Amino acid sequence: MEAKSSAETVANSVDILAEILLRLPITRLLRFKLVSKQWLSLISDPIFSLYHTRSHLLNSSSAIPSALFLHNPSSLARQTQLLSLTDVPVPSKLPNMNSGAPVRIKQSCSGLLLCSSTTPSLPTIVGDETYIFLDDDYNDNTVATSYFICNPTTNQFKIVNFPVPFCYRYNIAAVILAFDPLKSRHYKLLSLRYSSCKTKFHIHSYSSETDSWSLLPLNINLSSLVDHSFLFSSAIYCRGVVHWRPPTKGRGTWLCLDVKRKLLKEMPQPPSYGSDNRIVIRYFGESGGRLHLVMGASLHDFHFDVLELALDYSEWSVRYRINLQSLKTEFPLLAWHCPLSLYPFSILGVVCPGKEEDSVVVILVDGVALAYNFIHGTSLKLYYVEPCDVVDDDEVNCNWPHAFTHFQNIFRL
Repeated sequence: MEAKSSAETVANSVDILAEILLRLPITRLLRFKLVSKQWLSLISDPIFSLYHTRSHLLNSSSAIPSALFLHNPSSLARQTQLLSLTDVPVPSKLPNMNSGAPVRIKQSCSGLLLCSSTTPSLPTIVGDETYIFLDDDYNDNTVATSYFICNPTTNQFKIVNFPVPFCYRYNIAAVILAFDPLKSRHYKLLSLRYSSCKTKFHIHSYSSETDSWSLLPLNINLSSLVDHSFLFSSAIYCRGVVHWRPPTKGRGTWLCLDVKRKLLKEMPQPPSYGSDNRIVIRYFGESGGRLHLVMGASLHDFHFDVLELALDYSEWSVRYRINLQSLKTEFPLLAWHCPLSLYPFSILGVVCPGKEEDSVVVILVDGVALAYNFIHGTSLKLYYVEPCDVVDDDEVNCNWPHAFTHFQNIFRL
């Protein structure tokens, strides 16, 4: 009887109940929504969801990505597969858009995904001019692109509306999601648009706090910095700054944009390899609040370096030197030199959480995902990955060209 009374006291005290629920993992918390209307209301509250997200990001064990979304934009069906990185089930999926159009993942950021889909283009008339909303990644004037933010854990999504006429005046070079729940419960979107000659850029910023767009005071002429092959769509958001790398092969300009200070500047060049000063980029991403780069002498080499950018942006330094030759012996049945693959293996992600002993690189070889621990030199077979139906020969990752880290959270859009 006393135990029942204590349980009733906890259930009736919102503060005590909230403190308990804040400590629960995502999968259990989602199930507890079904307990009562009171619990559903509390767990669904935007402030509670923000506090839960923050508490788990600050927890070193919870700061490890729960999964990777593997995505092939070259596939006719825009194939997506979820690769779990933990033993905990990952109840995450892309939302079902009413249009039925294939969904394309553009970026992941602190548990949220920026996605796009296409529909047959309809001209928009503004005054005496007619515009069509185009996206560089699709290279097709017969389709129009729509963007949306989604939380795969809660299956929520929010369509982003671009105001007329500015969204039609320039082609889209990139749309970038900037979200850091440790600093704010609001997210931003940056839209980079260029003129027909691809030298003059404008940047517009969307704030979820005001649900409105504004033009950043940056009228950028990039003709002296980048060429037409610059990968604006490869943006990585980290610590309030958007980062861009040059194409995979060869040197080029490394750029970053401080979102708060509205400052665009060049980043330091990473070191070169070999007598011809080549740079071969195997991976470019963020983990644990630090920017990481995987480089080697060639795409066929089993030796590579994991570099980290200094917080003051002074230089790139080698954090790990990796040799994966031992994996060929450990997993002899895998086809490390499959004739159907362009490269021996793909690097899907680098995970460097708070604890250095948990740092791993996730690779894909012969349809099998492996996690290799930097510190201990041990490996773990994660999952058999289904092959995608179309491969883009221009991409580094030969089987699944794009992998997006995913952190489970109940953040409400």
